[in-house]
This record gives sequence, structure tokens and C-alpha cells, in this order.
Amino acid sequence: MYTTGNTANMVLPYWNEIKNWSREDRSNLAELIQMSLYDEEDGNDDLINQLSPELMKELAEYAVKEHRAGRCLTQEQVEKSVMEAMGWN
Repeated sequence: MYTTGNTANMVLPYWNEIKNWSREDRSNLAELIQMSLYDEEDGNDDLINQLSPELMKELAEYAVKEHRAGRCLTQEQVEKSVMEAMGWN
């Protein structure tokens, strides 16, 4: 396994050990990695799927109404608020 960066390609240290594992062990590792990539997304999909279409429509209409009334925060205001709260300014 190689990484590409600004310096040079190098073999990742853990790959030297993994390549000596049995085919079954490497397959199990690949399966665990793949499962870890999808668990969080599946949880988000479950949450979204639980919301009714009527509720989603009402939320969208409410957001548009608030925006037209001028009661929404701009992206810049949200970013500034987060930066201040995290002490990143």
C-alpha cells in the first residue's frame, strides 16, 4: 500500500504486517473496514426515512417563510458564531 504526498511514496508501516496475514484474515479486516464506513450513513438514512413527507414539506415551507421574513442567519453569521464559540477567531 502506498501513500501519495508532497514528499515521496512510502510503504505504510502496518501494511508490512497485514500482507503476512492469511487471506481469510485480510478478508475479515476488509469487511470490518467496509462495515465501519456504512454504519453512520445507515443511521442517518434511518432518521430521514422516519420523517413523513408531510413533515418535510412543512419544514421546508417554514424555512422559506422565515427566510422571507428576514429571520434567518446568513452562512457568514453561522460561521462567525461557530468560530467564536470554538475560540478559532
